[in-house]
Amino acid sequence: MKRLVVLTVSIFVFLPTLAAAHDVFAPDWRGQEGTTYQEWRFDNDANPAAPDVIDNDYGSASGLITVGEYGTGWWYDMGLGTQTGMWDIGGDDGRIVLDIDNRPWAVGYKEIRVQVTYYKGISAAPTVSVQGAQFVSSQTVLVEEDTSLWGWYLDQSIWQIDPNPSHEQVILTGDYWGSVIDQVVVDTKSTPGCIVDLEDLEQFCEQWLQCGPDLKFDLNNSGCVDFKDFCIFANSWLDACPW
Repeated sequence: MKRLVVLTVSIFVFLPTLAAAHDVFAPDWRGQEGTTYQEWRFDNDANPAAPDVIDNDYGSASGLITVGEYGTGWWYDMGLGTQTGMWDIGGDDGRIVLDIDNRPWAVGYKEIRVQVTYYKGISAAPTVSVQGAQFVSSQTVLVEEDTSLWGWYLDQSIWQIDPNPSHEQVILTGDYWGSVIDQVVVDTKSTPGCIVDLEDLEQFCEQWLQCGPDLKFDLNNSGCVDFKDFCIFANSWLDACPW
C-alpha cells in the first residue's frame, strides 16, 4: 500500500559541535520557582523509564514506552552515528508517554517546552502532543549528520495550557515509517494569573473591618473583612490569589 507523503519546509540550523546530551534550547527560566526540568537519555532499557536528570520540586516523572509494529525496542548502539541509548518505537502504534507532576496552581497558565532528538532517514520524526495544551511554535536543528541525507535531528515544540494543571502528559507517537528516539527534554513553567504580594496587603488593610457587598478581600463571603479573611490571605502569601 502506498502512502502519500507531504513534504514540509522547516528552517534547519547546522550545529557541528554539540555535546552528547542534546539540550539546544534550554530556557533562561530553568531552575526558577514554579519550573520543572526532566531529561530522558534512555541509557538503559528500563520501562517505565525514569528521567536521567530531573529538577522537580512538585513530584516525579516517568516515561512509559510502547513498541509498535516493526519497532525493535531499545538499543544501546544502532550504528547510526555516535549516539547511544535509544528506542526504536516503530510505526504510528508506537508511543512514549511522559507523565510529569507539577505545581498544583488552579489559576494562570503553564508553558511546556519539549525537545526530542530522533533519527531521520528511513525513519522519521515522532509526532509530539501535550494533553489539553495548545501548540505555540516549533523549530528544528541538525545535531549530527550521518550521511549527506540522513542524520540526528532535534525538534523543539512549545505548548501552553490554560488554566494551569497540576500534571502534564507529553505523548510521542511514532511516524508511519517508524521513529527512533534518542533523547527527550521537557521544561515546564507555571505562570499564575495573580500572586499575593505587598500591593495586595496594602489593599487588604484599606478594607480591614469593612462590611458590605463587593468587598474584594471578603474571602469567606461573610459580608465583612475580618480575621478569618486575613487567615486565608496569609496562607496564600506569595502564592496564587484566592479571589
